[in-house]
Order: sequence, then C-alpha cells, then structure tokens
Amino acid sequence: MNLSHQIATADLILTNIEKIDPFAIIAGGAPRDWEHGIMARDVDIFLNVPDSWTINVMARQFNNVCGIRPSAFKGEDQMQWYERNPDIRAVFDWNYLGVDFQFIIVRKPVFDYHHNFPLSICQAMRKNFKNKVTTDFNASKNTKQIYITNKLYNNADAYVQKVVEKYKFEGYKFVGTKEDFARQLIEKVSQS
Repeated sequence: MNLSHQIATADLILTNIEKIDPFAIIAGGAPRDWEHGIMARDVDIFLNVPDSWTINVMARQFNNVCGIRPSAFKGEDQMQWYERNPDIRAVFDWNYLGVDFQFIIVRKPVFDYHHNFPLSICQAMRKNFKNKVTTDFNASKNTKQIYITNKLYNNADAYVQKVVEKYKFEGYKFVGTKEDFARQLIEKVSQS
C-alpha cells in the first residue's frame, strides 16, 4: 500500500459514509500526515447521526446504507485517550483494502470539527477530495512549531506527547500554548 492508495480508499469510503451524514469528514491524523506526504496509521471519519440511533442501529445503517460492516465497537471502557472527548458517542473500527478506519460518531455536526482539535498541527480535514486546514495548522507547518489551541481531550498530555514525538522527526518542536507561540513570534520579530 502507498500514500495514493490510502488517500483514494479513504475518499471512496467517505463518499459512502456521506449517504448517512452528508457533512461527514476525514479529520485529524490522516489529513495532517497526508499534508506532510506521510502515510497515516489509520483514517478517522467523523459523522453525526440522529440521537435516537442506538449502537445496533448505527451498525445496521453502516451495513445497509453503505455496505460497511465495522469489525468492532469500542465501548466506554475501551475508549482510548483521544476518544475520551465528551462529544463522542461511539467509535467503530473497520479495515478495507488494507486501510484501517475508525468511524467516530459525534454528538454535533462535524463539517468544521477539525477546528476543535487541541493541537495546531492536527487541525486538518478532508472533504470533496481535498485537504483543508486551519490558520493554526498553517502557522505550525510554516514555523515547524506545534502548540496547544484548546483542551478538548481529557488526557491531553498523552495526546500532545504522541503527536510531538511523531513530528519531531519532521523537524517540529513543541512550544506550549498558542499564547506562548505568539509571544515567541513577537519576540523574534522585535529582535530583527
């Protein structure tokens, strides 16, 4: 599998998921990595479904509407650190053509959900066959500095450590909060 295959497969699956939620997006790690020319570990597709849908209804809809049979449901007791977000209702795992997927069901519309991610370098999404990023993402990419934008996750320290560790090999460094980042930029400009 290569990067082109991973992206094309993700776009195909997102198109199917849009039958359930037309606003569904690929967000977080995969589009972040793709923006850097790196293969992603997995592809997270965020979608919102009616509150009345139970876990069984969600699984049936994946199967009946999209032809997708998620292999596992991650219950409350198995949620990983990044899934301890109060917006998340359920997470389903699936693999298709060698690409690992997570379908993340959130409690609110997802069309701009990537703005909620707590690290600047993670504020990326994919929709309509294109990556879209925030101003914070571009600031990080252009300066090779990662900073915290908000405290979305319960276990934010583990999330920060994981992303910083991965991207230090790309020349990035962690600088703290968005305010710390801004202060450093101001100091740098005032010294020049």
